[in-house]
Amino acid sequence: MSNHTQSTIGAGAMIFQNEKVLLVQLNYGRARGAWILPGGMVEKGEHPEQTAIREVYEETGLSVRITGLIGIRHRIEKDHSANIYYIYKAEVADELAATLTWPEGEILEARFWEIDHALNDQSVRPLTREYIRHFLSNPNRLLTKKSIPKEHNLNDELFFS
Repeated sequence: MSNHTQSTIGAGAMIFQNEKVLLVQLNYGRARGAWILPGGMVEKGEHPEQTAIREVYEETGLSVRITGLIGIRHRIEKDHSANIYYIYKAEVADELAATLTWPEGEILEARFWEIDHALNDQSVRPLTREYIRHFLSNPNRLLTKKSIPKEHNLNDELFFS
């Protein structure tokens, strides 16, 4: 019997535009109807940055570029598996071509919210509100990647503030 946990990895993005934050409304699960940052699960061989970009596009129709890492959330599920979730800061790649669209089976709606409204509306998931509060309290303190020595594993990444 293994003493190692099974883990899943996800990633999402926080996108601000014109003093508003982009949120999507879930169309499935026990949180159906709740609003969260766009994001989802990492696919095999995919880097979490790529996941955030792909998921934002799939859930909103917006092409984005990552501008930094806000934080990482770790959760131990009821079955004792772990879930690690990367929260990136991103910006819309082409505001002129930006039209919100979403897959109706997964998302009820996608829209930009006034920040104060998002922070105070109970339909926005508590953790999503916390991510927004955390970022707004220190928007210039993003985690940055540090180069790894060449003799170490080439895929390792270190993040520091």
